[in-house]
Amino acid sequence: MKRRIMMSLVVVVMLVGSAYLAAAAGGPGFHGKGGGPGMRMERMAEVLDLTDTQKEKVSAILKAEQEKTAPLRQQLAENREKMMQTTLSEKFDEAAVRAIATKQAQIKTEMMVSHARAKSEIHALLTPEQRTLAQKLGPMMGPRHERMQRFGGDE
Repeated sequence: MKRRIMMSLVVVVMLVGSAYLAAAAGGPGFHGKGGGPGMRMERMAEVLDLTDTQKEKVSAILKAEQEKTAPLRQQLAENREKMMQTTLSEKFDEAAVRAIATKQAQIKTEMMVSHARAKSEIHALLTPEQRTLAQKLGPMMGPRHERMQRFGGDE
């Protein structure tokens, strides 16, 4: 009986973990009403009235950022899997959990720096009027952006 319950629990955890990884990787349907990164780019371009040249440069920055952080996102996913396996073992190994958590924090730090760098590069492309408007819009976008980051979203 215990074995059956344990197997059921493992299956449920694996399903939830798989769904989480698919969402973190930007799987279909994850972005919901807000749309994916392409939709956000289109809205930003429209609201800020970006020129075609600005759109091209912003797209290039975002593409480079995505390529640069792809290995980091992969490492995050692998570490989440390690954490899940470690916490499901019969004996709790605090040292292993701490090591994985430390590695995750380092990777997330690198991602945050990379995102900030890309944001700064985009900001530098804007006219003073566009920067002012972007700063006004920033607080409205903040909570959603933070929520996306907490749940593995990648902006």
